[in-house]
Amino acid sequence: YGLVQMGEHMDEVGEVRLPSVQTLLVIKVNSNEIKSAMRTLLIAGLDKQLRERQYATIAKARELYEAAWKTYEPLPQTPEEAELWKKFVPAWQRWKENNSAYLDLCRKIDVALTSSDPAQNKQAEEWLRQGTELLMVTGRAIQVEANELLDKLIDLNAAVAQSTVKTGNSVARRLKIVSLTAGVAGVILALVIAVLVTRAITRPLSRAVSVADELSRGNLTVDVKAESRDETGQLLDAMGTMATNLRAMFTDISKGVETLSSASI
Repeated sequence: YGLVQMGEHMDEVGEVRLPSVQTLLVIKVNSNEIKSAMRTLLIAGLDKQLRERQYATIAKARELYEAAWKTYEPLPQTPEEAELWKKFVPAWQRWKENNSAYLDLCRKIDVALTSSDPAQNKQAEEWLRQGTELLMVTGRAIQVEANELLDKLIDLNAAVAQSTVKTGNSVARRLKIVSLTAGVAGVILALVIAVLVTRAITRPLSRAVSVADELSRGNLTVDVKAESRDETGQLLDAMGTMATNLRAMFTDISKGVETLSSASI
């Protein structure tokens, strides 16, 4: 029972809580990578190579957090965790849509900045203003909400893992006490049984030795009484029968001697 309990606690920590914390942290880390890369894209004078590097960073971060998402979602959840997850999913989706709208503007800005048309350059300035608002105002508020929920999910899983470990340690201590108690009780019980069994064997054997000793001295009137029907009791019965038969035989011999003596006179 103790091993089963410990195994369940270890499974809860190793197969549910630690993977949950790990995948949620991957989502958080990569959301920060995306935020940092998108802020870098606000720099109007950034060269094309550096801008493309930011797009690649965002694409890779999205790939990583989506893989972590798929790992986390099917894992068992506590009721409180499930409630937080229901709130987090739409908040994250709003943040993702806001990011996509911002990246679309960034791509338009990239094209406009390479144009020699003054109107395109003017339009790039307007798109840059819109992108700044999307990222720093609308997007920031959405990201703060999503990150707060994400932090709560991480803290909750860490707390459940800690509680599970604490419960597992408590079970281990309790099992240690139970095992020691059972061990001591088992030793005491074994000693009691050993004493009883020893007495049950040695007392009849001592009686049998005493009877055999009396018979060897010629005392055929010794009282042989078996108190059990085990092998020792059967031995005493056999010795009693032998004593009775010997008495009968010596009685017959005595009578025969007396008859011979009378006949010889």
